[in-house]
Amino acid sequence: MENTFKWAELARNHTPLRFDILSEYLNEKGFKNEFTALVASPLDFEEKLKTALKNYQALRLGSPFGLQVINLFDFLPANISALQAADSIILKSGQWELTASTLIGFEKHVLSNGKNIKLDASVLIVGSGATAKFAIHAISKIGIKNIKISNQFSEQAKQLILDLERKYFGIKFEFVPDDQLVLLPGTNSVLINTTPLIDSNSILNELYYFNFLRPDGLVIDFTFLPLNTPLIIGAEQIGIRVVKGYEVCAWGDLQWAKNFTDIPLNYEEYKAKILKAGINWEKENLSSDKNEVKDGPRF
Repeated sequence: MENTFKWAELARNHTPLRFDILSEYLNEKGFKNEFTALVASPLDFEEKLKTALKNYQALRLGSPFGLQVINLFDFLPANISALQAADSIILKSGQWELTASTLIGFEKHVLSNGKNIKLDASVLIVGSGATAKFAIHAISKIGIKNIKISNQFSEQAKQLILDLERKYFGIKFEFVPDDQLVLLPGTNSVLINTTPLIDSNSILNELYYFNFLRPDGLVIDFTFLPLNTPLIIGAEQIGIRVVKGYEVCAWGDLQWAKNFTDIPLNYEEYKAKILKAGINWEKENLSSDKNEVKDGPRF
């Protein structure tokens, strides 16, 4: 394909459909592009990154490389230097530059829900990777002063808090062990889950009680597929406002694409495209009992 923009995702485990849908949408809008999914491990990531930078015009980074990539670049933009995390690499003025598209997605949805978030209440962040850092930065910008962090791997969460305390002054960070989540009072205004929906992720079972969340709270679950995770389903069943993972991704991914084209890109139109594709994916990949209450939220 002549004059085709070539880009790729470098990840250990690829998110089904996410960038395939984005590539298809951009082609439909008139921006000729070609997406490739590249697999890497933490051991060969650096080597594969060097090769990819020679073969593609932009890269997206999957977990866990949003943290690992930081040490491979001599120059970091101010926001990436502060975050110590990234999720994409773009060519800017002839130089490769790290960016954080997912951060933009979080900022959009946190700000749009800002008037309903109690600033004097605390926020619970679940996870300790690059996505958790994006969520924390977004929530701190609206004036939240108390942030609780929980993670299945306690040492990672504790190290994250030490790093955050050196950068975010005036914010109180607190580690909550996963087995203590059910003991938290219902004082948190927001829950943001950045951990994956996989069987080995036992911390999700502790979240389904929602005991820690205010009745007027907000749940953001950063899972692209399925569209309606057990966490989202459970929150909606008890009347809690939600932001779904694909909504965060959709906004951030379109803003990322605008680095390369001036063609108008419509968020609502793109979100509807993801929704349609996601419903079809769920029909093909989820068994009939996947999202039943017995396997999801417990009230």
